[in-house]
Amino acid sequence: MECELYPGMQELLAWASNFYKLFVITAKPTIYANQLLEFQKVATFFTEIKGCELESNNFKKSNLMRSIPNSIESIIIGDKKQDIEAGKEIGIKTCGVLYGYGTEKEIKESNPDFIVNSISELKHLLHF
Repeated sequence: MECELYPGMQELLAWASNFYKLFVITAKPTIYANQLLEFQKVATFFTEIKGCELESNNFKKSNLMRSIPNSIESIIIGDKKQDIEAGKEIGIKTCGVLYGYGTEKEIKESNPDFIVNSISELKHLLHF
C-alpha cells in the first residue's frame, strides 16, 4: 500500500467509467489487486478486476482477457510488453504507456497500435 496513483489517473478513471466498461487484468492475485484498488479509491470504476489465483502456476493474461464480453471492441492499455502481447494475441487494439514500470524499449519493441507518454496523451487518445 505504498504506491500512489499517477496524477490525473483518478479523474481519468472516473470520466472513462461513464463511457466505457473498464477492467483490470493483472498477473497479481485477484484478492491483492482488489485490496490495492480499494485502498486507492478507484475499485468502483471497474466493471471487473481479474487476476491470477493465489496458487496458480498457469497464468496467462490473454486467457483472462478472452473472458471479457465484447473484448474484440476493446483496447488494452499497459506498461509492459506482456500487456501488448496479450492484446495482440486476442486481436484487440493495444496502447503502451511510457510512464509505468516497463521500459520505452520494451514497449516500442512490442509494437503497440498506440504509444502515449503521459496521462494527458492517454486522455486525448480516449477522447477525454
